[in-house]
Formats: sequence, structure tokens, C-alpha cells
Amino acid sequence: MKKLLLTLVLPTIALAEEPTKEQTIEFLQEKLNTVSKKSLEPKYLNYKVANTVDYKVHNSFKELSNCVFEVKKYTPKMDYINKVGGEVFSSTVQKIIFNAKNLDPETLHINQNPTHISVVAIKRKKKVQWINELYTPQAGKCGYVDAETTVRFTENNKCIQEYKSNIVSIGGILSPEDVNAPKVARAFKHLIKLCGGKGELF
Repeated sequence: MKKLLLTLVLPTIALAEEPTKEQTIEFLQEKLNTVSKKSLEPKYLNYKVANTVDYKVHNSFKELSNCVFEVKKYTPKMDYINKVGGEVFSSTVQKIIFNAKNLDPETLHINQNPTHISVVAIKRKKKVQWINELYTPQAGKCGYVDAETTVRFTENNKCIQEYKSNIVSIGGILSPEDVNAPKVARAFKHLIKLCGGKGELF
């Protein structure tokens, strides 16, 4: 009795590979404006801005070490005066430094206000480092700071504020913001997961 050997050939299904960490970082960098033009939010309109309420912002997103990232926003030549305190500032630099492993990907959301859209994630356990560098012609002036903010001064009247937050915010999204913001959100969520970020159990 002859036995028939039946060979079942299944079609090969090519599964799409998920983007790598390097590809995801590159995608996020491409979706951020190197230089974007912004307007002061309504809550800041009590500040008198030299010449115009529009200003340019230089945005960057980069990996400092394995899954430790820096979101940087540099605003040159933005002279404004606080009508209450009288402080005058020019160039400002804001840095947000965080380990993506400590972020909860399920907290990621899109925040929209009257002037711009940003992608926000929240750190539940550990704190995010925020650093503000303000240049002012007035020595000893550093704007309003609270008790949790560390302030120090360096040469050329540069004031450095350091404080902790549980927020990571990515702004300066490429126009059209409403189209690219969801893409940035998905990419950032993917990056957090690649770095080992997890949500709560329940």
C-alpha cells in the first residue's frame, strides 16, 4: 500500500517590521520645524514684546545617551518686558531632559491651545528635568520662580532655572500641525515602548 505524502505549502506572508529606534528618532526630527514662528499665548499678552508678538523658535529633538532624550527650544532675540516685575529678557533656551523608559505611553496625548499644538506625555514615578536659560541685561533678575526652582547665574547675566516636572512636551511640530501632530504622537508612543516604557497594570 502506497502512502501518499502530501506536502502543504503555505504562502509566505511578509510581516512588516516595526520601525527601529533610530528610524523613529529620525522621523520625529523630520516632523519638527528647525525654525518655527509662534505668537504669544493670550495668557502672556500682559507682557510687552519688542516690535511684535510673533517670534521665531529653534526646535530640536535628540538622544543624549541610550533612551535619554533632550527636547530643546531656543528663542533668539525675543525681548519682552514683564509689566509687573519690570524684568527684561532676550534670548531664552528651554531644555527638557528625560529617560523614555520612565514614561507611560498610555498617558500620551495631543494638547491644543490657541497658538500651537504639542504632544505631551506624563512621567508617573520619576521627575522630568526642565532647564531654562534666560539672558538678561539686568544682573540678578531671573523672572518669577517658586520654591522648587533652583536658580543660578553665570557670566554675561545668564540666568539658569532648573526644576522638576512630570510633563514631557514636544512642540514646534511641522505644518500642518493638525495633520502631523497625530503622527508625532504615534511615533513618540512607539519610541517610549521601544525604550521599555510601560503603562500601569490597571
